[in-house]
Amino acid sequence: MTIQKVNESNAILWNEDDRGYLSSDESKTILNGHFEFYYDQDPSKNIGEFELLKSKGSFINGRAEGFWQHFHKNKIMSGRRFFKNGVGIEGYGAFYKQDGTLDTYDNQWKI
Repeated sequence: MTIQKVNESNAILWNEDDRGYLSSDESKTILNGHFEFYYDQDPSKNIGEFELLKSKGSFINGRAEGFWQHFHKNKIMSGRRFFKNGVGIEGYGAFYKQDGTLDTYDNQWKI
């Protein structure tokens, strides 16, 4: 399966049954597969070329699934989590400050 690369400005939107699709997709195609999201940096570059990775993981039927990684703009990991059917599995993950030190688990976010 190929990795779909997406700019940060192309946000994930959620439909009425809480399944994700990309904001640029007028047909609201439910997300499936492996994704990499990049910070918007230089619009003249191709996606993923000299750009900073923001997060990566997989969707199954519009919901986050499996292992996800997130990164600060300084390229240090900001978090890692495991998901099952779109819900983070409690106790399996960690958040990191921009200096790489462990952060609290209180500041959870939704994919």
